[in-house]
Amino acid sequence: PTKDTYDIVIVGGGSSGSVLAARLSEDPSISVLLLESGPTDKHLLVEVPLASQFLQGSDRDWRAETDPQEHACGEIACRSGGRHSGSTGCCRWPL
Repeated sequence: PTKDTYDIVIVGGGSSGSVLAARLSEDPSISVLLLESGPTDKHLLVEVPLASQFLQGSDRDWRAETDPQEHACGEIACRSGGRHSGSTGCCRWPL
């Protein structure tokens, strides 16, 4: 951030947050801060369709896991999600 105060703070630079920040910043009287926890999306694997699947398990993946599920034989479910500008909207990971 380059300022101490902002009129609007948007947490999450995913598809929705990025569009919302862009639209709100069209008004020059409003200062908007968009926060994203991950690194920038200037990575070749993010830019190339279907190549981003190789980012799973990297620092650009939230790597969320459930607790062991009693009714699924104790299995743990993993849910990958993008952790960078564009968030999961940039992750074209096959499901």
